[in-house]
Amino acid sequence: MKNYQAALFDMDGVVADTNQSVRDFWYMLARRENITLSEEDFKHHIYGCPAEHTLTRLFPHMSAETRLAIHEDIMVFERNMYYQAMPGVVDLLRDFKRQGIPTALVTSGRRWRVNLAFQHIGISELFNAIVTVENITHGKPDPECYLLGARLLGKAAEDCLVFEDAVSGIRAGYAAGATCVGIQDDTERAQALRDVGATLVVSDFRSMHLAPSSVSDFSTLVIQADGTKYARFTLQADRVRQ
Repeated sequence: MKNYQAALFDMDGVVADTNQSVRDFWYMLARRENITLSEEDFKHHIYGCPAEHTLTRLFPHMSAETRLAIHEDIMVFERNMYYQAMPGVVDLLRDFKRQGIPTALVTSGRRWRVNLAFQHIGISELFNAIVTVENITHGKPDPECYLLGARLLGKAAEDCLVFEDAVSGIRAGYAAGATCVGIQDDTERAQALRDVGATLVVSDFRSMHLAPSSVSDFSTLVIQADGTKYARFTLQADRVRQ
């Protein structure tokens, strides 16, 4: 069982439960523009991807005027979205915070969306670093965002655990050299995450918790999912509880 030093979280579909709203919005937009979207489109070009990537790949023949109008629609949609936490994620984040394990939020969204989600969920104090689309040149599936997230925490990506719900995000984390955990309750989508590099896929965070690695060793903590230990974190000396 590998030892890790930090955890990196995607936002949409991992920290914030937004996937159905995102799905409904893009279906609405596609119908309006007489475009048919497939499940593969959602897997590879919508979930976890910057809006510009989605428009370029799936709506390539739009005029500049139409594209600008769609960006305005996206802005209105996102500003009116209500963010609620994914089941169990706040408890896990609090565990990491309490034990001094650094965490970063790594998202393809803009910073104002992160601020809005934090305001709705009440988790602004639970992350040590934040990476948004404004901080990078290349979006997911490029590994740049996760490499930056690890660097902001002072860690190597190889020493980080990445939590992601999208194929593009798992590809990004895997390419960065991190170990990836998929968050997905749909069987087909879960398999798609495994196919591109997820070491483990769980339906949500309610089955996860931090615990001492043994009754006599409080210097290392393990994350357990459904009773199986799969990741170990070594605590700083001043964080060890006797």
